[in-house]
Amino acid sequence: MRARIYIDASVVGGCEDDEFAEDSVRLMECFVRGREVLTDE
Repeated sequence: MRARIYIDASVVGGCEDDEFAEDSVRLMECFVRGREVLTDE
């Protein structure tokens, strides 16, 4: 079962921030590849 993960806008913004980009981009790639599910709850 894939994890359902809620994120707020700061995670998306973190993709463009040098301090947080590595982890934020890695999480977003998990959503794109279907390993995790992005949820709004």
